[in-house]
Amino acid sequence: MLLRTHIIFNAGLMSIIATALTHRPLTSIAFSLLTSVLGNILIDGLGHEEVILGNRVLIRRTPRTHTLPKSIAWGFLPAPLLIALLNLTHSLTLLHALTTLLPIALINGPAHMLLDSLTEHGIYRRVGGKWVRYSIAHLRSNNPLINTGLTMLGILMLTASLSL
Repeated sequence: MLLRTHIIFNAGLMSIIATALTHRPLTSIAFSLLTSVLGNILIDGLGHEEVILGNRVLIRRTPRTHTLPKSIAWGFLPAPLLIALLNLTHSLTLLHALTTLLPIALINGPAHMLLDSLTEHGIYRRVGGKWVRYSIAHLRSNNPLINTGLTMLGILMLTASLSL
């Protein structure tokens, strides 16, 4: 999937869950958007390599970030800093932020892997000591219909989190 699709879908998913837990929609949306942007940029930035084949440049996923356990860590990484910033700028107690928002950040990486597992290149898992790609649907990662649909679903979740 495209990076923008990952960012908007993950932000929507995290914000709707965070709003249900905190009952603070604007804080939840701000935290979810920032966590999604930083986490997804880390996952794709560190987990993609460029391979040159003749005149073509191919982007290839690597197991560095595109495994479920590693994606949890990379997607979660920006959350503690963002919680500290939110604690300074909003009237959210640190304990409340740690118990509600911090667990939400754990969703960022697996949601990224869910979307990537729908593509033809899939995600990696270790089988018998070797990295094997796993894919659910074998869709093209630049498919405009799928990217638009998932982006719209993310926007719908962001909008729905405002009315919770």
